[in-house]
Amino acid sequence: MDKTKKIITYVSIAVSFLLIFIYCLSPLHVGINSGGLNADIEKSAGIAGVNDGGFYIKYKILDDSGEFLKDGSYATIIRTVVSVVKNFSNYFDIRIMSFLMMVLLLISVYYINKYINLGSTIGNIILGVISVFVFFDLSYLLYLNTLYAEGAFYVLFMFMISLYIKLVCSKKPQLPTTVLFFIVATIICGLKEHFVWLVIPFVIMGIYLYIIRKGYTYRIVVIGMSLILILYPTIRYKTFSDYGRNIFNSTFYGVLYENENSVDAAEKLGISEYEELAGKNSYEVDINEVDLSLLSYNKISLYYTNINNYLNQYKYVGYNAFETYPKYSGNFTMDSGRPAGALAKGFLLSNIIKTKIFPKTLWFIYGVPVLLIILLIGYRKILNKGIVTLGISTSIASMILFNIPMITSGLVDIARTMAVFNIAFDMVWSGIILVLIYVTSERRKEFKEKYGLTQ
Repeated sequence: MDKTKKIITYVSIAVSFLLIFIYCLSPLHVGINSGGLNADIEKSAGIAGVNDGGFYIKYKILDDSGEFLKDGSYATIIRTVVSVVKNFSNYFDIRIMSFLMMVLLLISVYYINKYINLGSTIGNIILGVISVFVFFDLSYLLYLNTLYAEGAFYVLFMFMISLYIKLVCSKKPQLPTTVLFFIVATIICGLKEHFVWLVIPFVIMGIYLYIIRKGYTYRIVVIGMSLILILYPTIRYKTFSDYGRNIFNSTFYGVLYENENSVDAAEKLGISEYEELAGKNSYEVDINEVDLSLLSYNKISLYYTNINNYLNQYKYVGYNAFETYPKYSGNFTMDSGRPAGALAKGFLLSNIIKTKIFPKTLWFIYGVPVLLIILLIGYRKILNKGIVTLGISTSIASMILFNIPMITSGLVDIARTMAVFNIAFDMVWSGIILVLIYVTSERRKEFKEKYGLTQ
């Protein structure tokens, strides 16, 4: 890196560190009150929240060691960290996870700003600004002090993307970094049901890694890691403890939610005897009284293949598309002195722009990733082919993450489940800006070389 690029990179890292420290690690330590929704993860990790009137910062470590490999890969990670902490304390402070996540996020900022060069100082400054103001928005940082899988997704997705950028922008992708990329991608797909389908864009990225470096050992490793990436989340798909609750919500609080044709829809799903549960979620009824074997994700997916059914129900998802965290949950602990349910304020510029300015329409939500794909294909001759692959894969990921939550868990806690869509979508619209900046810079250089023009 040249001197200017180094300054931009280190300033970006410094600002990112300050934001995480102020909001997550200092006595302010904001988060999201789970309202008991993380009970299953707590059980799996062998911990129990210490009631402080707000969200939990400290958890009591139970004598029970927990249930290994339950409730997604994040619970497994937490359980592993808890097992280490248990040797020194009877309590697990969630800020330990925040600190570990901070390390990965700062590495991500470093790789992104180091390996992406937009060809001009102004362009690189804009890259640094976007990497901080968009991806370190408070609406994302709130998740670091929680047990929600969305927090792990935010950090690991950023880290995985940065590793991929490092690989495709280096002269020769290194095997250890490649293996780490696949490990992180596999963990992401195993976080919860919502993320299993991300195998598709991740495998596309893996195919490019296979192409760009020859060598028997390297390619065998890529093939092997790709198979693990595909098989692990697929096998684990029905082992999540939330499976029954989620398929109930996706049926009655998704397909049948305020559906004018709920009777017909219930018939198509083969659950006419439960039609009266339309609009109910799993927290309002006893799902044990429902024959869950009658509910099917395949039937739900097939139902949405009808364009009218899709448009009728997905308008509710569109309304909430850019809500990245639940506003009905408080963000402070009791000892903060804030009233119950108080929301954190401050570094929310990106969130405000999206919720106040971005159109909440399917045309916009699909149009932005399609536009990026068109730009990447159109300018593929002057762009790094790995970056083209990354942009296309991220665009596909954003469309998957918009659709999957409604299918797998309905509209329950939609503001939280949309957080992961927003992370991918932010990368997409940011990518459009960065591609245009780079192309403009390259065109200016071309004109200067040909005609001596400086404008």
